Parts: sequence; structure tokens; C-alpha cells
Amino acid sequence: LSPGGRMVKIRNKHLKRLEEVLELAVSSSLRVRGGMHDADEMLRDVADELEGKRAKSSQDLTGSEERGRGKERTGNGDDEELVRVERMLGLALTEVLREDLEDACAALAQHIRRLLECEEKQPGGHSEATRRWAMLFEQGWLRAARMTSKEGREEEAARSLLSKLTGQLDALEEVSQELRELELAACIRRMAAVARRSGLLSVQLRCVPAHYYNLTLEERSLLLGAPSIHHLCKTVVFENRECVYTDCSNSDNSRFYAVIIQYTSKCNTEKLLRLVRSWTPGSRRADYNFQLCPEEEAEELTGYRRNGVAPVGMKQAIPVIVSHRIASLSPCFLWLGGGHPDIKLGCSVTELVKATGARVEDVTM
Repeated sequence: LSPGGRMVKIRNKHLKRLEEVLELAVSSSLRVRGGMHDADEMLRDVADELEGKRAKSSQDLTGSEERGRGKERTGNGDDEELVRVERMLGLALTEVLREDLEDACAALAQHIRRLLECEEKQPGGHSEATRRWAMLFEQGWLRAARMTSKEGREEEAARSLLSKLTGQLDALEEVSQELRELELAACIRRMAAVARRSGLLSVQLRCVPAHYYNLTLEERSLLLGAPSIHHLCKTVVFENRECVYTDCSNSDNSRFYAVIIQYTSKCNTEKLLRLVRSWTPGSRRADYNFQLCPEEEAEELTGYRRNGVAPVGMKQAIPVIVSHRIASLSPCFLWLGGGHPDIKLGCSVTELVKATGARVEDVTM
């Protein structure tokens, strides 16, 4: 086979047969045991044909000097063919041997030896062509062995490194899990103390898996034991960017508000604006522009990360507004952030409104 994969025509008949063997060897036929029988038969045919051809060539060469010279000229032409065949044979053998097919390699080696044994019986002994084939086979074998050995070492080193890295990752995962459990336990103790001080007697604190927010609302409610998806709530911090104050000292006109709404509804900032403006008679419309508070700033104000904001125990006393729909829940119990993204706090809505001094208002769409 040439590098491009096309067949090179060989005038000599036994070289043509060898070419067919190579085509078979490089193909997938030798890669399954079912193809070994055909390859064995073809190699045996080559050996038998060589034996007969060498015998005939020996008789012809003793006939006349002119015919001998003619044969020599033909042989020189064959030698040129052999050079090309040898080059292709070397590449083919290397590729075949690199497949680590022990049975195939042993079969090829056996038949190369048979070729040599066949020609030993001839008057001239081994032909130069067969010697070169045998040498080329050995060189290809050694080259393939070196390449396989190098690749084997590299592959073994890669496997060893991967095993070490996997072990380290497993160890890090275990440590990470232990740290997470410690963090959650500490947070639950802290939130339980905050709830007691705030007067939330009905409080429940539950840890949820890290993939909690990948679940549907139905799956979340089942996980928490909530009566329905409407009992799942969240605390959202809004900022009045046009407020004349920079803090929350004036609950009627605070720069920030913690609004508790259901996951099944959305806050209507226009309703929120009209509500807060109504608490300050004579105020201008231009003094109100409610937007979601940036995540980093909300964390700084509350002390809680996103998805873990609780309306109690915040770093700053932010005024709380509870959606009127939550107050009408039956049973009147809600679940919301519990101070950590993986902790949820459940409590009575009535207790929460009393503990936070929240105002119950219509602020949703």
C-alpha cells in the first residue's frame, strides 16, 4: 500500500500476492480472529509459490548465458519494484504490529520463516529478496516494539497521574462535604437562636441539597413538606435609587425594603412605588425609583447570600413588606431563605409579621 492507500502494480507474480497479503494485514480483517484463517492461507500460498518459482528459476539459469543475462536484467527491474515494496512493507508491518495482535504477529513471523526454509532447499540458498523481507520484518517488529513500549510507558504514566488526581479530587470532595456540613450546622444553630430571640416559636429549619434550585417548585414543596407551591416564598431587597436618604432609618421613606413574595408571583415595582409614596404625603413622583438591589450590596446589607436571605437577623434593620397573598395562605405558614442558600426557614406568617414589624400590602402583579 502506498501512503495514499492505492495499490502499486507489481509485475512479479509472487510480489503481487505479497501485496494482497499486506492489503489484508492492514485492513480490519486481521484485527478479528475470523480473518486469521484467510491470512494464513494466503501466506501459505506465497510460500508454496516461491518454492516452485525458485526451483524453476534455478533450472532456467543453467540453460544458457544469454537467457541468464536476460533474467538478470529482469531481476534488476524486480529489484526496483522490491525497493518500493520494502518501503511499503515496513510501514505496513509497523502499523500491524502496533495493534498488539500477538496471534497475527506470530503467524506472520512463522510464514516468513517458512519462506526462508523453502528457499534453503534451492541450490542458491536464500534469495536476496527473501532475506530482505525477513530483515525488514525484523526491523518493523523492533520499531513497533519500541513505539509500543514508549507509548505504553506514557500511557501508564498518564493512568498513574489520572489515578492520583482522581484520588485527590475524591479527598477534596470529602473535605468539601465535611466543611459544608459544618457550615450548615453552625448556620442552623445561629438561625435557631435568632428565631428564638425574634419570637418565632413555630420555626423549622431544614437543609436542602445543593441542586435544590434546579428542582421544580413542585419538587421543592415535596422536599420541604410544604402544603403547596404557593407556600414557597423569598425575601427580595429593593432599593429606591432616588431616595433622599442613604439608609433605612425612616421606615416610611427608606432607601431599602425587604419584600417577601411568593415564588408563584412577581413584585410590581409600580405598586411598591405608590405604596411607599403614600406613606409620605406631599412627596414627588420623581423621588421614587425602585429597582432590585445589586446582589453584592444586598449581601452587605443583610449578611446573607443570594437564595439564603432571611427577614430576621439581618445586619441592618431593613423595613419588611409582606405580600397580602401570603397572609391569606391556608395553612398560614411559609417557607423562605434561612440564612444560607442550602437552609430553608419555615414559620407562621402571623409570627413572622409580628417579629419583623412587617406591613402586609398588595405589591404583586
